[in-house]
Amino acid sequence: FEKPPTIPAESPMSAEERAEREKLLKDRQIGNIKFIGELFKRKMLTEKIMHEVIKRLLLGTPPQEDHQPSDEEIEVLCRLLKTVGQQLDRPQAAAYMDHYYVRMRNLQKNHPR
Repeated sequence: FEKPPTIPAESPMSAEERAEREKLLKDRQIGNIKFIGELFKRKMLTEKIMHEVIKRLLLGTPPQEDHQPSDEEIEVLCRLLKTVGQQLDRPQAAAYMDHYYVRMRNLQKNHPR
């Protein structure tokens, strides 16, 4: 799980081209995370892998408690939780899920508006 691709600032593109390219990258990220979620729902990925993906979206790579996820990482995380949250929200994983939601709540409180 790596950092998503970005467009270099010095790239010779018009604002319109840059916006289009950024939208394509974002759409690809969201499509990939939905695919990962669907693989999990079909039991082709383990719960442990899903928790690792969530942890990396929230805490970065390598995981650091002071990591500030980008807006894109948060959006991808929300899409993933929308896809697989019901399957992950089990009594055996309550501590993990509680930690994720506390972290997300703290990010929301500290997010500049």
